[in-house]
Amino acid sequence: LALLYAIAVHAPEPVALFLMLFPIGLMIGSVEIILNVEADRTEFQLKRRIMNRAHSFWSAGFFGAGLFGGAMAHLGLSPQLHLALVVPIVAISMAILLGGYE
Repeated sequence: LALLYAIAVHAPEPVALFLMLFPIGLMIGSVEIILNVEADRTEFQLKRRIMNRAHSFWSAGFFGAGLFGGAMAHLGLSPQLHLALVVPIVAISMAILLGGYE
């Protein structure tokens, strides 16, 4: 998913950007459904509510990513350079943090 964002910033025109971002939107929608199902399953196993907490952490993650992206833009980094720096960091972090998770 991060790689698709990195490719999308090189779109030469708005129609190409739309065509590149459309599958990303479909994937994010699928991920959101999966995350909600997993939170619901966890609630069932724990016999207590966690959905609000899960949504607050997801919102905090998106907010933090937005702040970081805004800071990079404020520093004058192009979207291409920003994603060229961030994509490997995110990919490696996810491999380390979630590598053994099933």
